[in-house]
Amino acid sequence: MLPATRSAARSRSYRGRSRGSESTIDKAERRTRARSLPPATARESRAVVDRLVGLDAVTTATCACLYLPMDHEVDLQALPGHLPEVRWVTTRTGDGPRLTLHDLDAAREHHPWGYDQPVATAPEVHPATVDLWLVPGLAFDLDGTRLGHGRGFYDRLLAHRRDDCVLVGVTTSRRLVAALPREDHDVAMDVVVTDEQVRRTSAD
Repeated sequence: MLPATRSAARSRSYRGRSRGSESTIDKAERRTRARSLPPATARESRAVVDRLVGLDAVTTATCACLYLPMDHEVDLQALPGHLPEVRWVTTRTGDGPRLTLHDLDAAREHHPWGYDQPVATAPEVHPATVDLWLVPGLAFDLDGTRLGHGRGFYDRLLAHRRDDCVLVGVTTSRRLVAALPREDHDVAMDVVVTDEQVRRTSAD
C-alpha cells in the first residue's frame, strides 16, 4: 500500500467507529479490565522480540522509536542489540501534555509513573525522523485500534509522524481482543505483534 493511501485508510477507519460519550465510557471499562490482567513475562517479551526481528519493517528501518516499558508492558530493550545499525530513539514524558523523542542511549532518569526515560537536557529528535514506531498499549484489537491510558500522549505524538512510517502495536496475546471502541483522534496500528502472532491490520 502506498504511504498516502495507508494514511487515508487510517483516517477513514476512525470515522465509522466513533461513538462519543458512549465510547468514552466503554474505554474506561476496558481500561479497568486491562489493568487487572497479568503483566508481560520475560518469556513473552523474548518471544515478541524474536517476532519483531523477523519483520521487514523492523529490519529495514533507519530510525525506530522504542518505548521503555512500564511494569506490565512487553520489554523490548533486547531488540536494539539485534539491529545495531538502526538509530533508536525513545520517549520522554515532560511536565506538559506531550511526549518528546530522544536518542535511546541518552542519560536517563526514573519517572514517577514507573519507567525510565531520557533526561530533560537530552537533545530532542523530531517525530518525522522516525520510520518505525513500536507502540505499547493496555490492549489492541484485530483492526489495530489501541487502548492507551487515556491521557492522549501517544496520539498527540503520532499526529506529527511522517506519512510513510510503519506503526507496530506491541502487546501480549491476552491483551489482543476482537474489537475496541475507536474515536476520531485515535491512531490505528499497521501491525500488531504479540508473543504468539504477527497480525497485519485493516489500517495497513
